[in-house]
Amino acid sequence: MHIADVVVRGFGMVRHMESCASNEDVMYGIYSKAPHEGTKTGPYYISGCRTLPPTARLEDVPVIMDGDWPTWPEDLAPVPPGMSEAEWRLCAAEAMRACANTAFKAGAWEAAARKYTHALRYLSPRSLQNSTLKYAEKQQMVDMQCRTWLNRSASAVRLGQGLAAIKDAKTVLDHCPEGHPLVPKALYRLGQGLMVVGRHEEAVERLQQALQLTGPNAPDIRVAISQAKQLLKQQRARQGEAYARALQGWGSKSGPGSSRRREAEFDGGEFEEGRAWLMNPKAEAVLERLGGNAPFRGMTCNTHMHA
Repeated sequence: MHIADVVVRGFGMVRHMESCASNEDVMYGIYSKAPHEGTKTGPYYISGCRTLPPTARLEDVPVIMDGDWPTWPEDLAPVPPGMSEAEWRLCAAEAMRACANTAFKAGAWEAAARKYTHALRYLSPRSLQNSTLKYAEKQQMVDMQCRTWLNRSASAVRLGQGLAAIKDAKTVLDHCPEGHPLVPKALYRLGQGLMVVGRHEEAVERLQQALQLTGPNAPDIRVAISQAKQLLKQQRARQGEAYARALQGWGSKSGPGSSRRREAEFDGGEFEEGRAWLMNPKAEAVLERLGGNAPFRGMTCNTHMHA
């Protein structure tokens, strides 16, 4: 039997569960799995729910708190007189951002990321109870959302969570039109995230775009570009070495059982790196220095080079 009723506490959690991605969604690329976002590992069940007796008051039901504020904005106290709901949310989110910034400066990046996520819940227009949202208030909420996404992206970079950093930076770019003052910072965060996941060539491109928009007086971006170029150089050197090892394996004289040994060798990632390196424009020159490319003639390579 299914019973429908009103959720008096924790409705934000119900809404969060509803919007989570399933494992299949992540697998097929519909959503990018990020540490700060819930991802279903199976069906969700709500347990421990009770029905309030007729004489109970809503004020007697405890609110789940996260610091000084409820975990979910739906559980906020009534809006103070003289304030709109959007102003009340902005005030709460600003207080959470201040706590998160303090944690970030202290090196507590995981705590900072959690608090930025807390603030983003309060800034979601979808969670507002009052639908009469003024245009100016909506713009204020979107602006604070973008700043908070960028802050959370910075926390993700420090934690080595490149995909999460990339996702937040791209979200800001989706919300900010060309010429918006936050675009250069979003490109900078995007470049940092790409460096974390090893996509160094893309990182250099994004960081250079950020530098063009910011101007020459941006030492942080210049340092990041230098680091990305150095990492790209090292990555290409490793790919070249992997390719050379693969070439030596093909060129060696065969003996009893050597075919199976070579298959075992090439089942690993090194051979895949060597194949991918063939897509690099410099591959032909290296082949000539190593004595021709006869072993690889007629070989089909479907792996595309990313760096």
